[in-house]
Amino acid sequence: MPLIDIENFDSPIALQSAMYFPSDNDLRESYICQSLCEIETSNTSNATRISTDSGTLSRLINSPSKKEMTKLSNKALKDGYIAGFILMTVYLMDYFNLKEPSINKAIHILERYSLEERFGDGTAIPKEQAIKKIWKKMKPSVHLLAAKNLLDAYPLYEGKDVFRSKEHMIEFLRISATFLKFGTSFKPQRQNNMLMKMENSFQLPDEIMKKSLELELTLFPDGLLRLLDGYQAPKTSAYD
Repeated sequence: MPLIDIENFDSPIALQSAMYFPSDNDLRESYICQSLCEIETSNTSNATRISTDSGTLSRLINSPSKKEMTKLSNKALKDGYIAGFILMTVYLMDYFNLKEPSINKAIHILERYSLEERFGDGTAIPKEQAIKKIWKKMKPSVHLLAAKNLLDAYPLYEGKDVFRSKEHMIEFLRISATFLKFGTSFKPQRQNNMLMKMENSFQLPDEIMKKSLELELTLFPDGLLRLLDGYQAPKTSAYD
């Protein structure tokens, strides 16, 4: 999988494209192209001439419409929340020494949560089979998504957007590295494989991996404990 580049960091667009469309390279490139062109034209008049290359023009011609891209991005945000929530929850169960952390337990929590809450746009959180498909689709960037979920649950930057400065982006990636290390080294009980494979995940620079942020968390969220109540292990794996 591609390497997340921090040396040429000038915007969060490339990183966001990886988080939105980890399994679709064409959509990633279209998202980057449209976003950069939108920034380039945001403060210009219709008469302003803008220079670009043929590759960018070709990508624009073959990209989804702006309306469709917005629809796809909004769907990706919700899918990303679900996939990130799963890895974050398994990590938290292991971190706080809960018995037998697993993706099945995380899915159980999500299903229980769906009975009480909806997404901000009013759409329902999907059910088990759809969640499994989302996990598989978003898996290459799930360490990034889990880091985003963790920052939403345990805010580390008061009033700051972690995607708007290189300093905060690096710290975000250090948290992502923690999840990548965990996912590629943690094997749930009675499973044959680790949660993630390094070669199938978006890669982080060596200097980030060496400085992964060791998280200091105090309490497993009471709400997650409540939703985990009554869990019964299924007969089949949630992530084969």
